[in-house]
Amino acid sequence: MDYRRRRWAPSACCCVAAPTGALAFSAPYTATQAGTLTIVATADPLTGPVVTQTYVARAVAAGSGVTPVPDAPPAVIAAQTVPRANATGVAVTVAPQLRFTEPVTHVPGAVTLTGPNNELVPITLLGAGLTGPIAQLQAGSVITGLTIQPTVGLRYHTTYTL
Repeated sequence: MDYRRRRWAPSACCCVAAPTGALAFSAPYTATQAGTLTIVATADPLTGPVVTQTYVARAVAAGSGVTPVPDAPPAVIAAQTVPRANATGVAVTVAPQLRFTEPVTHVPGAVTLTGPNNELVPITLLGAGLTGPIAQLQAGSVITGLTIQPTVGLRYHTTYTL
């Protein structure tokens, strides 16, 4: 079916993404394992430009939730970190991304990017909140993922540390 010839009525269907498949119109999707799901939807309306929207969601295992584990601090999920720890040959245009094991707060001021001689690199922080993206992080912002955007050009053949 060519959906570009039909008007999409959000109230008339449910649009979900399966980690192993493309966008589908069906019943609500239930994740089979915990992790981060990224849903990218592209609409090609009859008139106007193509519209793309990205939504990042955190899937929790059955029976669990986003309640912190007692006496255990939040941690970065290493397998979902971009670039990986100690990576080499990383593009100077990279925007590092972190995912956390549970929701965190008080991120501004706690995250820094440093270059040679512990030189602070100016950055902008973008968060993946519990209900969607957060462009202006505040101390009380609750996030499960973080994108770090350097606001100055990074140098080639240089080591940076988060």
